[in-house]
Amino acid sequence: MGAYTAFLDLTLALASPLLGLIAAGPGIGSVFLTSAGVVLCAAVIAMRLLTPSMRRAGAIRGLASRKVIDTLPISLAAKAK
Repeated sequence: MGAYTAFLDLTLALASPLLGLIAAGPGIGSVFLTSAGVVLCAAVIAMRLLTPSMRRAGAIRGLASRKVIDTLPISLAAKAK
């Protein structure tokens, strides 16, 4: 829990001013494009962190079928198989 709050504080301290600078330069639309890129990178990192045994066991499909998680990484994982 401590690591979560530390990284959340770090993110809020760095991302807000950085996105403000991006908005001041190219415009507000670039903030959304930048944020989308960061989210896609986070999804790729999350998928890489799954252990091979979880991937073989179909953990991603199991979560999706139980409606526990209904997000972009699951659809990306389904396309990867």
